[in-house]
Amino acid sequence: MIVRILGCHGSELITTDSRGKSHECKACGFLVNGTCMVDAGSITGSLLESEQDKILNVLLSHAHLDHIKGVPLLADNMVGRTRGDPINIWGRPEVLHFVRQHIFNGEIYPDFSRLPTVEIAPLMFQPFLDEKPFQLDGIEVVPVRVNHSVPAVGFLVRDERTAFLYSGDTAETRCIWELG
Repeated sequence: MIVRILGCHGSELITTDSRGKSHECKACGFLVNGTCMVDAGSITGSLLESEQDKILNVLLSHAHLDHIKGVPLLADNMVGRTRGDPINIWGRPEVLHFVRQHIFNGEIYPDFSRLPTVEIAPLMFQPFLDEKPFQLDGIEVVPVRVNHSVPAVGFLVRDERTAFLYSGDTAETRCIWELG
């Protein structure tokens, strides 16, 4: 499994160290095997157009902006492309509800699960259940409920040889550590 860290900060910031060297901090986003994003804070600001074209699935840990902000712009970038299948946006049912109600509502941003038409829309929203493993792009994903101010999960992501645990934003959450 190849995991590329696109960002792991709660915001976006360019800072300088004591020698004047700049460092760029980006919102949360981890690209797995070039096709699956774990959180979506840094997709379009970090990936080339050709890399964005390869994304098949996006896992959302929760609906805070630093974890979802790349989804609308990714969808906009995909409109009109002839790639065939939509990008699956995975989340707990209430997380998907929040994203659809507050972002893809036709006022803040178009509903790209229905536009330009339902048949060729670039996004499809897919709910998952806590602690129910599912398969994507050659990996297994296990969403685990974590303690946060909004409904949230962490993810155990594994293939046949390796695994990583992404806790997302969480306070102490015993069950996620018991997975290992």
